[in-house]
Amino acid sequence: MKIGITPRYSLMDEKLGILVSGLDPQQPVTLWARIEELDIESSAVFMPDTEGNVDLDRQAPMSGSYDWAHSMGLIWTLKPKNLLDDDPYCEFLIQPRKGED
Repeated sequence: MKIGITPRYSLMDEKLGILVSGLDPQQPVTLWARIEELDIESSAVFMPDTEGNVDLDRQAPMSGSYDWAHSMGLIWTLKPKNLLDDDPYCEFLIQPRKGED
């Protein structure tokens, strides 16, 4: 199995190309993205094509953290590992500045 990611180095807002090759054709494979330092991860199950390739930009996952074809899907859907429900959330606290009502 070989995982190709291009470009090798990129800025946070640059799109990556991700191609996994050398897989058993028509044998489901699970791909994970994980950032240990932040304790966040995502995953998706793909069906390799007849040549044993998974191109994240062209193939939608069968199941997992997202359901559309895009090479950045695993990155965009990273969430805390300990988040129990499937609905990501973000809490905001809005307070007026001193002197404003």
